[in-house]
Order: sequence, then structure tokens, then C-alpha cells
Amino acid sequence: MPPLFSHRFAASGSWELPFDKACSGCSNRLTRGWTIYPIFSWRTGFPLDISAGLSRRRERPGPSGAGDGNQVRANFTGTSVPTLDPHHDSTFKSNSGVYWFDPTMFNITGLFADASVSAIRPNPDPVNDPSVRTYGTLGRNRFFGPGRTNLDFAIGKKTALWGENRVNLTIRAEMFNMLNHTEFQPPSTNINSTLFGQITSTYDPRIIQISGRIEF
Repeated sequence: MPPLFSHRFAASGSWELPFDKACSGCSNRLTRGWTIYPIFSWRTGFPLDISAGLSRRRERPGPSGAGDGNQVRANFTGTSVPTLDPHHDSTFKSNSGVYWFDPTMFNITGLFADASVSAIRPNPDPVNDPSVRTYGTLGRNRFFGPGRTNLDFAIGKKTALWGENRVNLTIRAEMFNMLNHTEFQPPSTNINSTLFGQITSTYDPRIIQISGRIEF
């Protein structure tokens, strides 16, 4: 059973570039005020739960008859959940796509949400016989989605327009996901969907924005 938590690391800082020292004969307006701001973050994936997707109608109050149909998870046929490489397509049951896990390892066979509380009891009777209540064999937070590694970067230039510090112009360029590599979002966990197990979206690619600010 994997730990029920994720790991996260983030580091950020700023560094004023010493251009004025490297070029002592250059104009201070050109060499002073340059600063970079890197932000690096890394985390493991979020835990994934796979519900059996049983209906929640009034006449289907769940295995115990107390409205717990949404607590039923899918059955799991393996001992561990091997994750796949989302950079390559995989095919399961004639469906090709960017899979994070093998969807054929999960099923909802024998699971139901129609334990009646009326005078007519189903057979078997989970209301009066707890031993036949079915909640699926997949444990909570049994495995995790894709992790994420990201680098954001900004560079700014502060220039005095008038006086030493009376009026300043700051120009700043920012890059989010500077390395522009693919960062996958969690896969579909809807067992009733044809996209079950597939990653269908990613986080934003590289985004660049430039801003200017006058301080006085």
C-alpha cells in the first residue's frame, strides 16, 4: 500500500546581476538594476480514486441501504498499478490513446447500488446481511497520477528616470514553464467512460509576458 500523501519541493530566489562591475566603463543606466527571479518546483502526483460510478437514484440507496452508493470503488484485479509512459500511445480493447494505467485491470462486476429498504428484499439481502455488501476491492488512494516538474523564470531591469530614486522605470519579462516541456494532468478515472485511464489534457506550455511599471 503506497503512502497516502504526496511530496512537494519548491525553491525560489533573486540575484542582482553584477553587470556594472563587469563593465566599469559602461553607462550605469545600461548595467545597473538587472535582476533575475527563478522559481523551481517539483511534486509527485496526486492520489487517484476510482469510483464504481453507481447511480445515486432514490430507489438505489447503496450497498448498505443508507445512501452510500458513492462510497463504492471499482474492483482491482492486480497487486500493484504499473503506470505507463504518457509520451507514447497505448492500446487497450481497440482504444488507442495516452494511457496512464491499464484500464482492463479494473471492473465493477458484482457491485450494485440497489439495496432495497422496502418490504420486498433483494436476493441477496445486503440490508440485513452485511456480509454481502459490496464496496469494491480497490483501496483508497491506491496509486498516484503524474508528477510535475516546472521552472518559471523572470528577469527585470530597474532604471532611474529622474533623480536617484524619485522616478524609476521597471521592465520585467516573465516565462512560465520556461523549458516548455509537457506537463501531464491526471487521467480520467470515470470507469464508465471510453477515456478511462487516459490523459486528455496537459498544463499550459511556455507562456511569456512583459510588463512595465513607473514608480514615483
